[in-house]
Amino acid sequence: TPVVKQCEGETKDGTGFMGYWAKDHYQIDPHYGTAQDLKDLVKGLHDRNMTFMLDIVVNHVGPVHSVDDVVGLSPFNRTEYFHTLDIGEMSFSEYAAPAGKLMAERANRPLQAMWSGGQCRPGENCNCSLAHS
Repeated sequence: TPVVKQCEGETKDGTGFMGYWAKDHYQIDPHYGTAQDLKDLVKGLHDRNMTFMLDIVVNHVGPVHSVDDVVGLSPFNRTEYFHTLDIGEMSFSEYAAPAGKLMAERANRPLQAMWSGGQCRPGENCNCSLAHS
């Protein structure tokens, strides 16, 4: 799990405390301790001839739907970093699928089955039925 400071709380997109909703890439999330705790862990591992690998998610930040959402992020706190900010409301299928194709039409059924349980909410953008067909 990435240890950078995460966005917390419920949003219209759900809750995001899973490492993909980074709020500040320069801070350690308090749920994991402090920057000094991380340094101590790394030193302890190195003292034992072990390697430390830091997991980060560089292509995701917290939910961004407006300029106001961008301001609280660090270091990506400028609108120029978000290419979807001015495209208006759009479902994930419309955004991710090639022109003329819905995501459901090209879904990988085993992969869809794996994801549908934890990531899907009933509603117009939910393809959970694919997992059971």
